[in-house]
Formats: sequence, C-alpha cells, structure tokens
Amino acid sequence: MNNKYYYSILENDSEKDLYKKIYNGIKNFDKEIEIDKKWSTKQIHELYIRILMDTPLFFFVNQNKLSIKKTLKKVIIEPLYIYDKEESKEKYIKVRKITDKIIDNIKVKNLNTFQTEKYFHDSIIKNVEFVEHDRFYSPNAHSIMGVFIEKRAVCEGISKAFKLLCDLVSIKCMVAYGKTNQGFNIKTDSQHAWNIIKINNKSYHIDISWDNIYINGKKYPNYKYFNVTSNYIRKTHQITNVMPLCDNYYFNYYCYTKSVLRNYNDVKEFIENNYEKENILYFKLESDLVLKSINEIKLKMNYFIMLKQAKNITNISKFNIIINKADMAGMIIKNEGGYYGKKK
Repeated sequence: MNNKYYYSILENDSEKDLYKKIYNGIKNFDKEIEIDKKWSTKQIHELYIRILMDTPLFFFVNQNKLSIKKTLKKVIIEPLYIYDKEESKEKYIKVRKITDKIIDNIKVKNLNTFQTEKYFHDSIIKNVEFVEHDRFYSPNAHSIMGVFIEKRAVCEGISKAFKLLCDLVSIKCMVAYGKTNQGFNIKTDSQHAWNIIKINNKSYHIDISWDNIYINGKKYPNYKYFNVTSNYIRKTHQITNVMPLCDNYYFNYYCYTKSVLRNYNDVKEFIENNYEKENILYFKLESDLVLKSINEIKLKMNYFIMLKQAKNITNISKFNIIINKADMAGMIIKNEGGYYGKKK
C-alpha cells in the first residue's frame, strides 16, 4: 500500500482489513465483495471513495457510486464497473503511452522535483478542459480517463491524473477532497478535489483545476494555488483534519522562482533578470506595492520593460501586463513584433 495516504491514516487493523478487502475486490473485478455487517453504509461509501482517491488506476469502476446490500448476516458490496477486465487492459495501455511520453520528456529535460511538478501542472492545464460537475457529465470525467483520453474532466479526474503522474516518478502526492466556498462564481458550498504534494518532507496544497486563466479566449497556466499553505487555501477551500498540515513556503511557486515583488527595486530587478528568458513572466505583489494603484504599477512596469528593450533593440516584443487586484498576482505576456504595453 505504497503512496496511499488514506490507508496510512486508518486508525486500527479492522479498518485496514476492510480497506484491503474492498481494494482487492475491485482489483480482481469481483462482482460481489462480502464484508461484516457491523460496517454502516456511510462508512463503506466513505472508505470506497478514499480507496479510489488513493488508486488512480481504478478508472474502470464508477468513481462515486456503488451498490451496497445488507442482509441479516453480512453486507454485500457490488462495484459498478465501467469496463470489463479486457477493456481495462486496452485503456490502460493507451494511458501508459501518454504518461510514458510525459515521463520521458522529464528525463530528457533532466528536471528537478519542483520543475517536474510544474511540468505536470502545466501539461494538464494546456491539454485538458476543466469542467464543473453541474455543466458536464461523463463516467470518465471523474477518473484519469477524462484527462488522458477524453481531454475533458472535472476536478476529481484532474486531481487523480496529477497523483498518477507523481506516483510514476515517486513524488508523494494525495488527492484532497472537500468543499469550496469561493471561486469560479460558486455561490454555495460545492464539492471539490485538489492535491497535496510532499517535497523534502514538507507538504503543500496544489489545485490545478483552479490554476488556469483565460485571456482574450486563450488559456494560460496560473500559479495562484501552486504549493500553498493550509492558511492560504483555507480562504476558498474547506479543509479537514485528515489532511496534513501545510505551513511551508519554500516550494511555493512565487517564492521558489523569486517572483515575489515588494517594491519597485524588486520589479526592476525581476524584469532585468527574467524578461528575455521567458515568453510569460509570473509575479506576485506584496508589502509596499500592495498599497499602490494597479495603474501606477503597470506604468512602472512599462517603463522598466522599455529600458530593458532599449538595451537590445533587435529583440523588441509586444507585451501585455495583467494584474489581478483580488490577490495582487500578475503576468507579463510577450508576443513577437513591435512594442506596446496594453493595460487590463
């Protein structure tokens, strides 16, 4: 039971035995799994969901529903299989071809753990359409099949796909699930899934489903929820006590990439050091800059970019500066050909 967080936090042998029995029943495509009558429907269903969170490769079974029948002597669980054993093998081969290609790219690029995580994050965002539960339904949307095969998935499928990729390179990762109370115009509490990743024995929340942004109809990766703390994510996500505490900042995207800007000297240095390296620059404003107006900050950025471009007049590019007032995070997006500083 390696890299299975929910198994690891079970409190007693009785719960672990039940987990293993259901796990092995699903793995063997058993039509019926008999268990002791002492277990309630709620306990069984909760454990079933956690087993699927721990095991992304159980894509061949319905991710949210199962049949539970009670008799006087026992309880019978009937998993609802989407694919039979042969079909599952065929689907698995297709998935592995895709994941193997992703892993091969990481090896060729010789990426470290942070870069590997970012590569997984960006690949999913660029290639998969995130849809909400109430707008789209497919039995595969909640599993890795929605991500790797159909290219359209809800948060649960995206989180399981990310965990699978992490599992393949031995990065500790779990699927977190709970409720959200903000974001994407959600007006009432809504079920949601994301991930918690562990690097150098420190845990971080990462929500890929909410880490994309559309600008003029084009989708870009975003890093608002990339390796954040429990205190940060608690603003929009209702976390539970079964989740590990995340209180470290080292591998937070903005901290690790040194793109937290606290004053105009930081802004100037950030543009000087990074403008020619990337087509998109991500940053987060803090301290003194939070007190400035967005328009003033953009004017300063325009000025520093103009100075930078003046040093290399043969490599002038258009650019667009976007700053989200809600969290003071932003992007500088470059496009080839001519200069302009379009404000948004």
